[in-house]
Amino acid sequence: MQFSHYTENGAATAADLVNLFVDGTPTLEQVHAVVGDTRIRADEMPAVAALAADLAPVFGADDVSVAMKAVNALLEKTPIQPHVSDHDGEPPHLHYVVEEAGRLACLAAHTAMSLAITLCDHGPQRLCRCAAEGCERVFVDTSRNASRRFCCEAHANRTHVARHRSRKRTATSA
Repeated sequence: MQFSHYTENGAATAADLVNLFVDGTPTLEQVHAVVGDTRIRADEMPAVAALAADLAPVFGADDVSVAMKAVNALLEKTPIQPHVSDHDGEPPHLHYVVEEAGRLACLAAHTAMSLAITLCDHGPQRLCRCAAEGCERVFVDTSRNASRRFCCEAHANRTHVARHRSRKRTATSA
């Protein structure tokens, strides 16, 4: 499956941002690491948490209309001004942020547009919630055949081992 680099990064950032808040209350340093911007200040953390909460419903939608509604809600809140750029020797590509709006608005625009493009180009099945029991983490499925079901290998392995042991117990008791 082929994502553009720009879109994949924005969608992955959206998932990572949601996961920071699913996992607890992140530190400012953790937010800096995920969003790649050390200019975000401690007093902006409530706005970052609100953005993560707005991004979360896009992931794991049962059908395209639910995902579209969540993405459209994000786009309505975000100052977006599409333009084509070829900065840094890159081939022409789409930018959609309004730099003057501030770094949090840019983050919102980048993640919202990346999720919108992912949804339109690849469908809601690429914007997933982990299938492991008790896990609320999200991820972007970049696998070739859209078959990824877990946020990490540990959750996949734990789920498969539990299922195997359950089948083994059932077979032994029968």
